[in-house]
Amino acid sequence: MLTCWCPPRVLATYLRTCWNGWVTDRRFRICITGSKHSGNNCRLGCPHGEDSIEHYSLCPVFWAFACAPRPTGLGISPALRSREAFFLLRAELSAEVTVRIALGVYALHRAVMHNRFVEQVLDGRSMLFLLARRGADHSKAKQLLCW
Repeated sequence: MLTCWCPPRVLATYLRTCWNGWVTDRRFRICITGSKHSGNNCRLGCPHGEDSIEHYSLCPVFWAFACAPRPTGLGISPALRSREAFFLLRAELSAEVTVRIALGVYALHRAVMHNRFVEQVLDGRSMLFLLARRGADHSKAKQLLCW
């Protein structure tokens, strides 16, 4: 279903997420060279979150963006906030919500990777907004975002 709506970059990011393919401190045991951050902290600025897919799947910064009404967020119901929804495993997800979450995961991955290698971490929510929009460019998914 995602292949009909989203560009390949979004599908590739979703598959990479399912296969635990993100570069995170937890996965690499803080052996990442070139990182501007010390410790195992969330790259979106959560004070107690760790740099791991497990955290990002429930990260309050990500879900604040995902649950914010469109056009400032993805317009996903707060009742869907769960690890299962993040991995697109909840049976009640409509096609529209599935595509929005996939775009959000794409944006999240790009934001985390960007913030890993910069001196000053950018505002997570603003960055997620711009990257989700970029993920939907030149695809049918853009019409679901109403931007």
